[in-house]
Amino acid sequence: MERNGKIGSVGVSHYEFEASFSLPAPDSWMFSSALSWKRYEFDLTGAVPVPEELEEFGLNFMAMKDLAQEIGPGWSAMAMLSPSFSSDSGKLSGDSFSLMGFAMIGKEVSPTFSWNVGIVGMSRGDMKVFPMLGVRWGFAPGWDLQLGFPDTGLSYKFSEALTLKAGAKFHGGTYHVAKAPAAGLGNTYLDFQEIRLGLSAEYQFSRNLSVVVDGGTTANRTFDYYDRNMKFDGKAAGYGSFSLKFQF
Repeated sequence: MERNGKIGSVGVSHYEFEASFSLPAPDSWMFSSALSWKRYEFDLTGAVPVPEELEEFGLNFMAMKDLAQEIGPGWSAMAMLSPSFSSDSGKLSGDSFSLMGFAMIGKEVSPTFSWNVGIVGMSRGDMKVFPMLGVRWGFAPGWDLQLGFPDTGLSYKFSEALTLKAGAKFHGGTYHVAKAPAAGLGNTYLDFQEIRLGLSAEYQFSRNLSVVVDGGTTANRTFDYYDRNMKFDGKAAGYGSFSLKFQF
């Protein structure tokens, strides 16, 4: 980690769980919801003013509408609202509460090409409103290109069971810091962001169960106390991850 020179190092352990559910919906609509939990644990060396842990509990509510009758074939709209509690203590409080939402509209031009545009808004964070653009292009059999946020990548379906992917992924969020990790950094907010560049392999053992192994480097890692005008940058570091997916 650096701020006018090296101040120490940070090792990051990341744990995440999400369960999503489809909900009853009228014709041309699709509703879903999700429960999520994320936790970052930091192994600190040196005088690094970073909390030892960050934790988030969240809910997602999503609605999708087929606009074929209203606009034309292939058109659709989607909206999501996500309340969450994010802090260095895991406590549910007004200070740790935040709200994120987005709305977008898109078109499936063909079975292999689609696009969407929209806007994202957040009640916490240095950047509270920003545009969103996504493109998916299946330019050859087995190949799929996705451009957008938070994931951008190129994937190849090697077989019915194995999919390989190379790309970039955003990690992080905005957290309330109650316990000051250094003088002047108590009762404030921290933007933690990582951009990961890596390769992944997903193997589907059955229709319900798959495993994802991912590894690469963090091209950018920042800890930004934006209310205190204090930002710390991390140099590139390797990472590895393991994920398990189960579909009921």
